[in-house]
Amino acid sequence: MRETTGNEVGWECDESTGCHATLLDSTFVPTCPADSTPGYGTAWGRFFSLWTHCGISAGSTGDERLVACGTDDDCPNLYMYKDPADYECVRGLCQNIDEELYPRDELWPHHVAMLCLADIPRAETDNWLAPEVQHVEEIVSAACPSVDECHVPDECRQP
Repeated sequence: MRETTGNEVGWECDESTGCHATLLDSTFVPTCPADSTPGYGTAWGRFFSLWTHCGISAGSTGDERLVACGTDDDCPNLYMYKDPADYECVRGLCQNIDEELYPRDELWPHHVAMLCLADIPRAETDNWLAPEVQHVEEIVSAACPSVDECHVPDECRQP
């Protein structure tokens, strides 16, 4: 699977454990404490995304990116869960096919943040205090005066 930054992660599925992201030799590895194991988790809703973590006990580093695509085959289909989720490639992003549940014209601050982080390499946002992260937080604050009122600024990737 490829993120919007170009970072690639593995994707493995089996009937007993479902699907999960794996590290490839070329995958960006998040900065973690010495006693933890870096990795990736998945999040799904309107968009399918990958977030970095430092093992179960250390939790997320908070650095989440959208999954990019060229065709529908690049997007995951999560059939093994109680509530399956199918994704299709829309404007280069894996987006949920259920437009009734996830309308394409509704955005939340979290979506805007991921769209604004889309082209910033993970190495530049591996810390909450990084200037790039702070800049995106300012952009999101201006673009989303409330949870129900968000738009994607022109300087960010468009959904």
